[in-house]
Amino acid sequence: MRKKMIKLVPLLCLAAACSVHHAAMDPSKLDPAFAALIAAQKGPNPASYPLPSPVDENRSGDEKSGKRYECIVYTKQAGALRQTGIVIHSTLPGFVTAWATVRQLEQLASMPEVTYIESPKTNFPQQQSHAP
Repeated sequence: MRKKMIKLVPLLCLAAACSVHHAAMDPSKLDPAFAALIAAQKGPNPASYPLPSPVDENRSGDEKSGKRYECIVYTKQAGALRQTGIVIHSTLPGFVTAWATVRQLEQLASMPEVTYIESPKTNFPQQQSHAP
């Protein structure tokens, strides 16, 4: 009986580690644009939400990993994000700006260190002025 338990313990530890590592993605952490992007990867885009545009692949530096999208990741632990392989541009108190693939966005949404992943918005001037 004891030998069976000794063989079973490492197997149970491995199963527990795998279940912790592959936590379910929390859709409430995703900006609606990113949620629509992930849904579009799995089938047609039913929400008709405008999908974000990928970053220019020449700027991303890693064409093999797929298209990368600019994102703002709200977290207080930027070090945990670096371990996922996303390209981090700036680290500020409370959030980081980064480029991530769709797979990495899903991975970030499942991390307990991440509170929200926002798609950047472009602000346009309200009043246009022309120089002479």
